[in-house]
Amino acid sequence: MSLYEAMFAQYGIPCAQVLITKPDFTQPESRKMLQSTLNDLLSMNIVPILNENDVVGNDSDSKYGRINLNDNDSFAAALSVELDVELLILLSNVDGIFTGPPEEAASRLIETFNPQSMMEVKFGGKSNVGRGGMASKCAAAMWAVENQVNVVIANGMSRSSTITDIVNGKKVGTFFSLEANDGPSVETQAHMCRLGGRALAALPADSRAAIINNLAELLVKEAHSILNANTLDLEAAKGVLSEHNIARLKLTRDKINTLASGLKLIAESAHTTTDQVLRRMQIAEDMTLELRTVPIGVLLVIFESRPDALPQVAALSIASGNGLMLKGGKEAWH
Repeated sequence: MSLYEAMFAQYGIPCAQVLITKPDFTQPESRKMLQSTLNDLLSMNIVPILNENDVVGNDSDSKYGRINLNDNDSFAAALSVELDVELLILLSNVDGIFTGPPEEAASRLIETFNPQSMMEVKFGGKSNVGRGGMASKCAAAMWAVENQVNVVIANGMSRSSTITDIVNGKKVGTFFSLEANDGPSVETQAHMCRLGGRALAALPADSRAAIINNLAELLVKEAHSILNANTLDLEAAKGVLSEHNIARLKLTRDKINTLASGLKLIAESAHTTTDQVLRRMQIAEDMTLELRTVPIGVLLVIFESRPDALPQVAALSIASGNGLMLKGGKEAWH
């Protein structure tokens, strides 16, 4: 406690220790007194430091709902629910919940954790600075979320602004939710796109051209299925889109054939789009400065009512060795 007092004193903020046991927040009268005490402390700009009263605590009666009140994470979750708090932040010495031990290269940070995420997580050992590990934090966090408390697990040691960044809505650590993810987050997709773009840029021009030519052949081969799907989109658009947008949405066999021919022209450009020397300058006896065309890296393209835009933009991206993220309109959902 003296460490907390010394650290808060540097900012001119007093703090007070509040020792609690399970009955203090499970029994109505005790819970009311606890909440009143905390509100009084906060009204006087005193930061309450809550901890379990180990002297009189009873480890044999630590069960509380689905969690055990035998570590600070579970205790914090129980308190946050009983005191009806808006946000619970659990700080650790790692950046959040990872798919595996953070020190493993293959592990990645899970930005939004939901019940299904448990199946993709491999937990490591317990923390060396507490009684619980990440498995304990996850269990406590999910229980709090199920009881209408927002929860974030983040790194409390990497930067001084972690708490204020979370409160201000910045993407920090792992946010817990009951909603299942429809797919990878935008950030994950962008990261994957960057890696894919680098792999694409490393391919020889002949390989990139072959990919695009294959796309052109598939368009013609699958024209019947594409037109059937387009018919469903056109039916759904009636009375919703303007005639102009419906005309843009409509595909025909001639349009698909023209699109395939255009892709083959783009395939030819793969040989001249990147790695072209535009200028060369001799700046020293053994040093030459060159200006070369290179991929940008990752492209983001947003389009509406244009299903033919997808293969066109994709082909241009492949030809130039760029990763690509596409956000199409729901008009061409089928």
